[in-house]
Amino acid sequence: EDDEDEDESNEEEEEEDLDIPLEELNKYRVVFDSLDEDKSGKIDKSEIMNGISNASADTLSVEMLYELLARLDDEKDEELSFKAFARFMYESGDGATNLTTALTQRGEKK
Repeated sequence: EDDEDEDESNEEEEEEDLDIPLEELNKYRVVFDSLDEDKSGKIDKSEIMNGISNASADTLSVEMLYELLARLDDEKDEELSFKAFARFMYESGDGATNLTTALTQRGEKK
């Protein structure tokens, strides 16, 4: 059980390093968690692809998820942490708002 507590505090410290308003971080966390189907704390290509199929009604969101996939390729990484995801979302500005809306509405429909 101690390990879980330690993981949570590390995660909170990581989020503080981002210099992103807490309100935005909270929105990104909801989107990240909706994409993170296996609850591993990281999102991989298949989870992003599922997000693309689920957000397909919103073209801008789909474009943004493809951009996220491209970033994964650029980093030669198979998974994206919340910190990297939050940074991507913050840099994306309005696109992040659209993606957040598309994916959170999808979650409410389930």
